[in-house]
Amino acid sequence: MPFREWPIPPHYRSEKVAEVWRVPYQERAFEAERWARERVIRPSVVPGVIDYTEQANAAFRRFAEAGMHIVRSTDSLSGWPGISG
Repeated sequence: MPFREWPIPPHYRSEKVAEVWRVPYQERAFEAERWARERVIRPSVVPGVIDYTEQANAAFRRFAEAGMHIVRSTDSLSGWPGISG
């Protein structure tokens, strides 16, 4: 399949490419909790009843054994494979 070059969209601004946006993650977490409470949404894991943690951990082990890098959101960027900085 040949490479197809797409046109640059009219909203593209080259000067904004390197701009870093700060995301207030703690605020987003509080908003998500409030949203779930307002809609009476319960967690999908109920220990001892519905819990796929063991199966998920086994899948992550298989991924790691296959050579994939498991990166957690709590890992610092300097510890991510292939990232220097």
